[in-house]
Amino acid sequence: MTIRVPAELAAQIDGLADYLEISRNETVLKLITPELKKVENEIENLKTEEDEDIEDEIVGSGKNKFYLLNTNKAHYVSDHNRMVANGIAEAYSNPWKHYIDKIKEGDIVFLYENGRGIVAYGEGSGETKTGHRNNDPSQDECHYQKLRNYTVLKTPIKASEIRKLLGKKIPFLRTMIPLKDGKKILDRK
Repeated sequence: MTIRVPAELAAQIDGLADYLEISRNETVLKLITPELKKVENEIENLKTEEDEDIEDEIVGSGKNKFYLLNTNKAHYVSDHNRMVANGIAEAYSNPWKHYIDKIKEGDIVFLYENGRGIVAYGEGSGETKTGHRNNDPSQDECHYQKLRNYTVLKTPIKASEIRKLLGKKIPFLRTMIPLKDGKKILDRK
């Protein structure tokens, strides 16, 4: 059976496949069964030990932090393209847009594209700005930072390699997650 889906939906399916560590076909099967809701709830409610770094914002640690930011291509291809093309870390919905505020100067932000992996990275500027999607005040408010020393990778770092480098499962579908061992990814590039 062949199913044609919009690019945004295909990217979302690829991201879910990365998280579940199953094929695209198996993922589609899950999407058309009642299990979909369970999977979505599990991902939404999943907390990692690193989440405390964002939620509590540990002050005075003196170390740069590492974050994986999903460009959410599954929802808006144009947002993904703008972030990657311009070296911007941005988020729109609550609470994620406020997590951009937690990125300090020198923190490393990895831009993650569903289905491909980490496609770029840069250093936080520490200066969060606000705006609206496509500069349209009727659209969602966003928080964003321009990334310094921005690099687009020639070959993305796939989800499977990220899991191997970090030695754990990563909830790739979440908008932003801190990575305590992010230096391993940076050293790999």
